[in-house]
Amino acid sequence: MNEINQIVSDIKNGVVKPIYFLMGEESYYIDKISDFIENTILEEEEKGFNQTVMYGRDVSVEDIIGAAKRFPMMAEKQVIIVKEAQDLSRTIEKLVSYASNPQPSTILVLNYKYKKLDRRKALYKAIHKIGLVFESKRLYENQVADWIRRVLGGKNYQVEPKAAQMLVEFLGTDLSKINNELQKLITILPPQTIITPQHIEDNIGISKDYNNFELVDPIKKGTGPLKLLYLGRITQVKGLHLLIQALKKMENESVELNIYGQGDGTNYEQELRIMTMPMMNVKWHGVVGQNEVLNIMNRHDLLCLCSTICEMSPLVIQEARKANLPVLASDVYGNIEQLKNGKGFLFKTNNANSLYVQLKFLTSNKHKLEDVKKRIKQPIGFDEIAKKYLHEYKKLLVK
Repeated sequence: MNEINQIVSDIKNGVVKPIYFLMGEESYYIDKISDFIENTILEEEEKGFNQTVMYGRDVSVEDIIGAAKRFPMMAEKQVIIVKEAQDLSRTIEKLVSYASNPQPSTILVLNYKYKKLDRRKALYKAIHKIGLVFESKRLYENQVADWIRRVLGGKNYQVEPKAAQMLVEFLGTDLSKINNELQKLITILPPQTIITPQHIEDNIGISKDYNNFELVDPIKKGTGPLKLLYLGRITQVKGLHLLIQALKKMENESVELNIYGQGDGTNYEQELRIMTMPMMNVKWHGVVGQNEVLNIMNRHDLLCLCSTICEMSPLVIQEARKANLPVLASDVYGNIEQLKNGKGFLFKTNNANSLYVQLKFLTSNKHKLEDVKKRIKQPIGFDEIAKKYLHEYKKLLVK
């Protein structure tokens, strides 16, 4: 937040950079900075000839350079904003020639969402030297409630902890989605209101009956959605696309999917995010700390592992056992050994239809999850293993 405040303060004081490269997983801050530049730098009468908005999917790097080299018309500056610039990720390094010698009268803004520049390469170094590179990092889940309180506090509202947590539970860590709902509340409720869970339920439609604060387990009662968890790297070989394809076939089923993790810099994660935009039952949460894993697992009914390649005894299965969380996984080596004999559920590797069949079965037979929980054995910790070895050694010494 301090970095964002400094950027805004500098622009207000007339200290502007020739290039603003806004990148990272959290699109909210990228949009905020970009919109501020779009609305602030030029006077309204100057914008018609001197402010251009482009989209990465429609232009090339050469088009951007050509536009940036033009001189402004009857103004001191021109502003060029490239939205969805991540669509140019394969050729973005070509911008280095311009970044090394930018047009002084041009302010070039690139919104590079869900991706990052390689800090070792020439483009990053060139922009960092004369412009500004801002990385918008996704908040951890345990930071979002405080963010909600700060946003509402700045608008002269307060929020009860339970109400803030309801928003986090329902909307995840997507700040843009959360901000949209906060704006609804601000429009409806008068200033100085202390926002309660009832306000959330009445005005946003999130039921307070299905959240972590209630002493109710909807799955055990046979009601409520089946809460699926994906936790891991978001790469092609991890097969998250298979899970999303399976969920698309379950439009009328009561299923929710929460996705935790980050990609590897390819377009894979971005493509999946776009694919899930219309799917209200899919929520993206970004990276989480190791200390949060157990709490997250405790809020779900089923962990889904969709790897398309061999897994050597995945650690996440051990973590799921610790949380007494059933696992549905592809039948690759490593998963089979841990989940066979009724200790979990398996589907055919790289087969979205097989995954769909299993999910369909579990939504109709939720009691099967409880059956598996009874068979789950807690993983043996290193301390326990050491004690067992020590005990055996002592027995040998006595002999």
